[in-house]
Amino acid sequence: MNNGRRRVVITGVGAVTPIGTAADGLWQGLTARRSAVREITRFDPTPFKSRIAAEIPDFRPQDHLNAKRAKRLDRFSQLAVTRTPSGCAVPPGAWGTSRHTTLIPAVIPLT
Repeated sequence: MNNGRRRVVITGVGAVTPIGTAADGLWQGLTARRSAVREITRFDPTPFKSRIAAEIPDFRPQDHLNAKRAKRLDRFSQLAVTRTPSGCAVPPGAWGTSRHTTLIPAVIPLT
């Protein structure tokens, strides 16, 4: 019995990180104790005290998004949109429709 509470099901995890992509890549990077911190290459870090960061060097938005959409989105949005569908264990449309079923995709950016 749910006592009037709604149930939540987490159907999958998607990740784009400096140490690995998707749940498997992230796990492999973690278990290998791979460090992602390197010298910054995406912009000139001269005005800042730090010259190092954990960049995502191998992410190419055109590998995941059509050209028009990739061009319209900033990098942060490209990363978020890219991982949403592939992180779902249940494919879109598999839930069907019912008054008891609501599917809300979520992207939780961590910095």
